[in-house]
Amino acid sequence: MLHISSKIAHMAGLQGNLEKARQGFEWTLQKLEEKVHLPDVDEELQDLRELWGMTKNWYGQTLLELNKLSEAKQCFLNAWEVFNEIHDQINEDALMLLNNLGVVCMRLGEVSAAEDYLRKAITLSKEFPDFVEANVFKANLGLVYLQQGLLQKATEICSLSWRLSKKAQNERAVEQADYCLEQIKKLRETNKT
Repeated sequence: MLHISSKIAHMAGLQGNLEKARQGFEWTLQKLEEKVHLPDVDEELQDLRELWGMTKNWYGQTLLELNKLSEAKQCFLNAWEVFNEIHDQINEDALMLLNNLGVVCMRLGEVSAAEDYLRKAITLSKEFPDFVEANVFKANLGLVYLQQGLLQKATEICSLSWRLSKKAQNERAVEQADYCLEQIKKLRETNKT
């Protein structure tokens, strides 16, 4: 039942009903945390921890949309901790989680941490040749470089992201690369005046 509740909250978030998603996640997390502390769930503990971590990640995404950045970051860190505790190798979900951490750190102005998370996601994504979301990671790293004032590096990686995204026909990645390139253009125009 808790797994279904978490998925319903996630679907609400994806559909833009962020308040319903927030309420669903908070209820699910409360119930999960009650169960994790019960003595008779030892054999189920790993499954419950994994569900808790997945729910924290999804809740973090909702909080990111609600611009509750510090809370979102904590959720992503909790999810990352659980992922590392349970899984012995990286998968595509872990890559997305690293990207989420990079994005929330970037939005918090923690550019060094954002760069570290995104570089790690990009490096590890090379183990998954068909994983097209890596181009989104590159565009996000370009935005971090832009925040650091590294205009040339930002231009190079966002342009690369755009070309690779076009080739892969990944519209989401193309949009993110376009956004990055637009921000670079705005900064250049501002610097000219």
